[in-house]
Amino acid sequence: MKNLNPNHRPLSFNILLGIASFCILVFIFSRGERPIRIDYIYTLFFLLSVVPPVLINNYYLIPKFLKKEKLTLFILGFILNVVIFSQLNSLYLPRLLDTLFPNDFFVSYNIHLPLIVTFGIYLTLSSLLFITEDWFRQISQEKKALKLAHDEVEGQLQWLRSQINPHFLFNALNVVYAMSLKKSEHTSKALVQLSDILRYVLYESDGKWVTLNNEIALIENYIAFQKHRQYKNDQVIFTQEIENPDYRLQPMLLLPLLENAFKHGAHASNEAITIDIHLKQTQNRLVFKITNDYEVNEPNKTDKKGIGIKNLRKSLALAYPGQHELETTVEKGKYCVTLSLKPTV
Repeated sequence: MKNLNPNHRPLSFNILLGIASFCILVFIFSRGERPIRIDYIYTLFFLLSVVPPVLINNYYLIPKFLKKEKLTLFILGFILNVVIFSQLNSLYLPRLLDTLFPNDFFVSYNIHLPLIVTFGIYLTLSSLLFITEDWFRQISQEKKALKLAHDEVEGQLQWLRSQINPHFLFNALNVVYAMSLKKSEHTSKALVQLSDILRYVLYESDGKWVTLNNEIALIENYIAFQKHRQYKNDQVIFTQEIENPDYRLQPMLLLPLLENAFKHGAHASNEAITIDIHLKQTQNRLVFKITNDYEVNEPNKTDKKGIGIKNLRKSLALAYPGQHELETTVEKGKYCVTLSLKPTV
């Protein structure tokens, strides 16, 4: 029975099969008339005589041969099972009934079909019920497994996003803190912008999908917020080629790359930085590309501390398996990252 569905309940299945069989057979054996005492007795003992071949068929022949696609051996075993137990029934059931109930007269209940045919039909129907019940249980089990896998992926994505959010908040608060130290007149404006960003990050991005239009608004708001920390000569250029503003994508995929661009271009000197952002969305692909100045004297700074990028790679692997590309290049003081997504919905 090791090849059976683990959710199969033999006792419950066979009790229900026995009750259903008794009701049907007592009607057949009484030839459609109102059953009398001997009809019930014969039906009960007939069912007891088919219990062994049914159990052998369902719990030995089907798991050992049919499920392993050994069809010839299964058919031979099935036929042998029917022949042996139909003959045993023919030899011993009438004698047993006459011995136990000597005052009752049992007529032949198998005048329409040979006993071996009756056994064959019954075992075939019980096998079909057994296989169908096993199939339904297997389908149900697979659905549960898929749901658990889906929930696990969603849980991992939510966890990864929760790691991105504090990371973003830490960087943003540093900006506001620096402005407050300088007693900048734009501090209150920056706090309002930060509040709008956090509202999106904490609430609007909590679902499975967001529209590209909403992500663009987040990017623009973030760029405006970051201007409070920029030098006068810094340049942030954001260009867009959008076919469908309602294009759906997983939330919080673009912001980590934008954060990374500002981190790469952080001022180690008083020189201005340039960040070039290009977003292109067509029917078949979304491409988000950022090029920014790079501090050559710290080539591995982001790789060592880039929690957001590391978590982004994990999120992409879960949400877009085999349907994304994330490439980074460093050349002549420029850091370039390109994210390409294929539509999944």
